[in-house]
Amino acid sequence: MKILYLIGLLIFLLAIAGCKDEDPVSPTCDNYTVNLGPFYLAETSRALFPYSSSDTSLVFKNQSDEELLLTRFIYLMDSSSVTDYRPCPFDTLVEIPYVIESEKILAWFTNDSMDLNLQYSFQATFIYDEFHVTGEYDVYGLFFYTQLPGLLTRVNSMILHKNGDMPTFLNNHYETITLGAKTFTDVYSNFSIPQNLPRYLIYMNIDIGIVGFEDTDTGEVWVFDRKE
Repeated sequence: MKILYLIGLLIFLLAIAGCKDEDPVSPTCDNYTVNLGPFYLAETSRALFPYSSSDTSLVFKNQSDEELLLTRFIYLMDSSSVTDYRPCPFDTLVEIPYVIESEKILAWFTNDSMDLNLQYSFQATFIYDEFHVTGEYDVYGLFFYTQLPGLLTRVNSMILHKNGDMPTFLNNHYETITLGAKTFTDVYSNFSIPQNLPRYLIYMNIDIGIVGFEDTDTGEVWVFDRKE
């Protein structure tokens, strides 16, 4: 019996040694997908969003006290997934799909006669460095679209806010600004007017949302008056 035990032990040790000599299987980028998220908005961001599902339109007035209506096209609070293509962790020369799930709130207001499409949104996002998530952020965005042949084109986002920290400003910042007969504080606007697009300067702040816009062709300024 002792001899059988020693023989069995020898066979076991030889099997282990044989396994150690085998090359490990290296991961490849073939059919490889990286899933990131879900990323959620901070509670402070949710509380700051200036619009609700009951806001069906925004009313603006010009210097002559004429009214202009921006009608709500979409209100959405949901999580969504987008696919981006980035370098594979195992071979940086190969790009693979990264599926990113994040939460967002958006309100989209339009006025067809003025060719105005303004999307105000908060979206959770992240900083990704060397294949690791290094920080989570909430993007506070005001996007100005114009109707091109079959397309909507994003012009600019306004500010970037890191969860729990002070905002990092991406565009013009005014401590105070007077639009028409109203003075607003802590206002942001887009830097420049893109060529071949309607020449509007858009103004916003975090408390109110869109506070006004200016047609730089005519000099006409439309100032936020109320929600309906």
